[in-house]
Amino acid sequence: AAFFHPEERVQVKALEALARLAAKPSIAARILSTTSTIKEALRAFESKTTGSTRAILAMELVHAMVTNREFAQMGVAFDAESSVVLARALASVLKTTPVANSTPDDIRFLVAGIDVIWHIVRYSNYDDRIQTSLAEEGVLRYLLTLRPIASKSTELARVLCGLAMALALENTTVQAMMTEPSVKFPRLV
Repeated sequence: AAFFHPEERVQVKALEALARLAAKPSIAARILSTTSTIKEALRAFESKTTGSTRAILAMELVHAMVTNREFAQMGVAFDAESSVVLARALASVLKTTPVANSTPDDIRFLVAGIDVIWHIVRYSNYDDRIQTSLAEEGVLRYLLTLRPIASKSTELARVLCGLAMALALENTTVQAMMTEPSVKFPRLV
């Protein structure tokens, strides 16, 4: 509910506090997993504006929850069907982030979001349904559009390469997509 408080200052403080909780093990993870925290964080993207502190913090909250091993062990949002939906939803949100004239806040948002998708693919044990679904969503082409700014951010370059390799791992369909001449995926990373 604090996500949508009329004052942005309150929204920001709530998101920061939730992200700190999500990064902690055990009880905090259990509390957040029983609430609609991920759903509310995703709703925060509906009003995302470039460089919005609220959107960045919401993405970092989702990142903290998805990358927390306690959440993974509890199976929060990691069954195959919900993982596909969450990963595709995040990919759609990320695609709204400008590439040309991107700000440090845009890069921070992209790094957190791409890392979340990478973790979803990894936690699914590289489920080919998730890999193929993301490739069909246009994630590979989108990763290519980020190359110019990734050359200036090692964190972004790391998550781009990690996600690209995770999508292709033991998936001949995605590997074939990557080698199509129309995709123009680099031979060397």
